[in-house]
Amino acid sequence: MPVRIVVRGAGAVSAAGYGCAAQLTAAQRDRVTWRRDAATERPVYAVPTPPPPGPPALAELLARRRPDRSTELALYAAEEAVAAAGWAGRDFAVLVGCSRGPTLAWEEAFATFAAGTPLPVATSPRTTLGAVSATLAQYFGQEGLADATSMTCSSGFHALLQAFALLRAGLCRRVLVGGAEAPLSAFTQ
Repeated sequence: MPVRIVVRGAGAVSAAGYGCAAQLTAAQRDRVTWRRDAATERPVYAVPTPPPPGPPALAELLARRRPDRSTELALYAAEEAVAAAGWAGRDFAVLVGCSRGPTLAWEEAFATFAAGTPLPVATSPRTTLGAVSATLAQYFGQEGLADATSMTCSSGFHALLQAFALLRAGLCRRVLVGGAEAPLSAFTQ
């Protein structure tokens, strides 16, 4: 019997702004969303800061955990997608594609280590690829599958393909899937 797969909600954060409506407006108005980086003279698609206020639970998590920028942006997009899907309080798997993972957190940790300062115990889990999906799963109270995939620029697409495979195999009923990247850092510029 064929499995019917339906997209129930979406969320987005990009240089066009926060939320799917901002993405649509930028596209409809043919608005340029890149700017030239002063240090490198290269075009960059920087996400606007500061972010809009989110739900109190999101603000509390961001203040308490101070996640990497990739994770923070994924949380904003996921909050919108889960709300649009009506999945609050429901079980779902979490799959995130991210080519580098929490790059800024890793760079900060390495600089601290290189300076001879001891690192906190939680440094390793905070700086690995799985930190993005694990934080999303914890935020939404999910105890099932939380996974990440890294396939260079196609990481988000590979996460989507993995979600289709899980759904078709009957291994889960709902999957929050997406791609997250915050590559503007000292290492990647």
